[in-house]
Amino acid sequence: MSETADERLLVDVDGTLCRNMPRLCEYLELEYGLDVTPAEITDWSYQFESVGLGISEVITELFERRPEWFLADLDPVSGSEAALETLSDAGYEIWIVTHRPSDTHDLTREWLAEQGMTYDHYVSDVPESKAEVSGDVLIDDYHGNVTDAVRAGMTGLAFDRPYTERIDHDRAYRVQTWEDVLDLLVFDTEVPGEAG
Repeated sequence: MSETADERLLVDVDGTLCRNMPRLCEYLELEYGLDVTPAEITDWSYQFESVGLGISEVITELFERRPEWFLADLDPVSGSEAALETLSDAGYEIWIVTHRPSDTHDLTREWLAEQGMTYDHYVSDVPESKAEVSGDVLIDDYHGNVTDAVRAGMTGLAFDRPYTERIDHDRAYRVQTWEDVLDLLVFDTEVPGEAG
């Protein structure tokens, strides 16, 4: 499913370029005494019933109370830096599209620079639907964003995370690694069993 050069890739940050769930789980243990692993968070409506909070509420709390601690020192997803460089060298235009709050964009840009992430543009005001941003391919970990993108005519690559649901569409692909992304977009290699 190799795309042609000069196409625009919309690339998410959390769960796609960086591993934010381990930090979220660390916060849950520090603040609430909860012992939760990233693998246990299996959907975006996940509830931490003993403290009466859902995952989105915990993320909002982190952005409001401890944004620097939450975002400054996250581990990159393996292979992401090299993959963005390869995609750029192959002629793709790379736009960063994240739903992080606007007051955290400076922290996000700093993290991208520290990690050596190659990109052409950082979208400062991302609409609720990332499909409203002009692009050819969306790379994201949230199935809702990828579903919106393929319905809008884009190709969607969904990183396989415990909370990522299957997307039944011929332009949606489930990827395990950044090497899978390169196989699909640069090397025109099929990723076995990953469509949909």
